[in-house]
Amino acid sequence: MSDPVFYLKGIALAYSLYFIVSMAREAFANISFIPFIWKRVHPKMIAEVFGILILVVGTMMFLMVFIPFMRIGWMNFFAHEGGNIILKPFTDLAESSDYLIRCIPVVLLTVLIFLAPFIVKVEEEIFRYGHTEWGAVSWQSVKFGLIHLVLGIPLAAPVALTFLGFFLGYKYRKAYLETLPYCGEDLNMAHSRAIATSIVYHTVFDCMLFVLLLVGLVVSFF
Repeated sequence: MSDPVFYLKGIALAYSLYFIVSMAREAFANISFIPFIWKRVHPKMIAEVFGILILVVGTMMFLMVFIPFMRIGWMNFFAHEGGNIILKPFTDLAESSDYLIRCIPVVLLTVLIFLAPFIVKVEEEIFRYGHTEWGAVSWQSVKFGLIHLVLGIPLAAPVALTFLGFFLGYKYRKAYLETLPYCGEDLNMAHSRAIATSIVYHTVFDCMLFVLLLVGLVVSFF
């Protein structure tokens, strides 16, 4: 087998399974974290996140339509249609003629919805924790968007995701400043509340994406 995409998808599949198992172990070791996050979700938050989702998707589509090179990611050098190297092995399964195999991506997305708080916790601690000045918030937002380039997705997507990064950074900063007057010299208290807030918003965003993908997969069965 000389097709490089075959090996790339194999590596991506192995990493995805390893990552999911690692997150699952953490989830079952700290299962109370799930209700801790979800009980903080409220209708206004859902509306805000939906607005950001529209902004991110709209920006990505605009860039891809009007700036042709924004349609390109490193995956295009290996596969003409490009794609997300992590999701591609599973989207390929969704095209199988065997319904049992086509159910595998559905199960995966369901598991990802369950694990979402733990997945985004890692990202938020890396890109948001301790960054409360506007300059730092902005720079971390750019890095948050650009890190998604490793997935091989079109350039437009990481650029658009910068808006999500800035939104999450804004929510982190706002929660930090609101808590600061009540925590005295214990700044960790303010940072802890702020990171919990950004994790909640990020979790809702990712779950919206997962649910949309899940609905799309289920509809494709019929």
